[in-house]
Amino acid sequence: MGVIYQLDCENCGYQQKLFAGSGRLTIKQTMICTDCAEIVAVPTGLTGKRPPELIQQFAQEFNRCPKCKGVNLKEWPESHPCPKCGQAIDLGHITGAWD
Repeated sequence: MGVIYQLDCENCGYQQKLFAGSGRLTIKQTMICTDCAEIVAVPTGLTGKRPPELIQQFAQEFNRCPKCKGVNLKEWPESHPCPKCGQAIDLGHITGAWD
C-alpha cells in the first residue's frame, strides 16, 4: 500500500500531494518532471505477474509524467529540492494511503 504526503515549500509556497510507493496494481517512483517543473509519482510498472494485455494497456503511462505526459524526468534527490525554487522541502506529513 502506498502513502500520500502533503508537500509544502516554506520558501516559495509550492504545494503538492504526492502519492508514493506501490498500490495493488502499479509501482510508482517519485521524480521531478523538468517539462512541467512538478514533483510527481511516475508509474514505472505493475505489481506481480500480470497478463500481457494489461501490461500493454498501461505501458504508455510508464515512465511519463502523469500531469503533462512529458518524458524528461529525473529522480527526486534525497535532499528533496523544491522544483520551483530549489530549496529543501520537508516531506510534511502523511495525509492518507492509496491502493
